[in-house]
Amino acid sequence: MSKHRSLEQWQDIINLHQSSGLSVSDFCRDNNISTTAFYATKKKLTEETLSSSAIFTRVPSGAGYEVILEFAASGAR
Repeated sequence: MSKHRSLEQWQDIINLHQSSGLSVSDFCRDNNISTTAFYATKKKLTEETLSSSAIFTRVPSGAGYEVILEFAASGAR
């Protein structure tokens, strides 16, 4: 039987996995979590985090303007 979890609960689960030192397979087996659900939800949360922290900046370039995508949390380009 599948168990419905909120995105906040999934974020807690993902954080627990990261601090556990276990592989995803071992962590999911030990916690009765589907690895498919784990990976799918982790991807969804990652995409939401990236899209909510993205900042588009227009900067002059040789042929006009170039759009640069910056991530507020990491400062990466």
